[in-house]
Amino acid sequence: MSAAGIGYADELAALLAHYPTKAQHVTLAVILGGFEDNTSKSTRCYPDKG
Repeated sequence: MSAAGIGYADELAALLAHYPTKAQHVTLAVILGGFEDNTSKSTRCYPDKG
C-alpha cells in the first residue's frame, strides 16, 4: 500500500471516530460492495439459475 493510501485510511478513521453513525453507514457500504464485487451479473439478473 502506498503512503497516500495509509494517509487516507487515517483520515477516514478520524472522521468515523468523530461521527459514529457515519461509521455504521460506511461499514454497511463496504460490506455490500464486497458482496456486489463477488456476485456475477448473471446471478443478479437470474437468481434462480444460480
